[in-house]
Amino acid sequence: MTNAEILEYFRETFATIISLREAKSKDYGESEDALATIDRLSEMTDLTSEHAIFVLMCKHWDVLRKYAISQEPSVADPIASRIDDLIVYLVLMRAVIDERRRFEKNISAEPSEV
Repeated sequence: MTNAEILEYFRETFATIISLREAKSKDYGESEDALATIDRLSEMTDLTSEHAIFVLMCKHWDVLRKYAISQEPSVADPIASRIDDLIVYLVLMRAVIDERRRFEKNISAEPSEV
């Protein structure tokens, strides 16, 4: 692929990722909080949000690992679908980390009580 072709491939892939996130958020979303499902899973399992996302990603990583070794397609879902799901989870992980950092920064910015 040329640089122009790979850039277009990125655009198409991320358009697919956004559509996937929108569709899945309708399935899981019970509120306007985009991370509510992650928060609930975190509470149910007594894990951090980051760890909960990692656990969700593991099944996809395992299928991808198996594919990388054998080059045999997944029976349940196309490998591209697994990769797309991983990208969604990675972006959610980034959002959780950024949200936590903003929260921690706001706490440390508040004047301490004497």
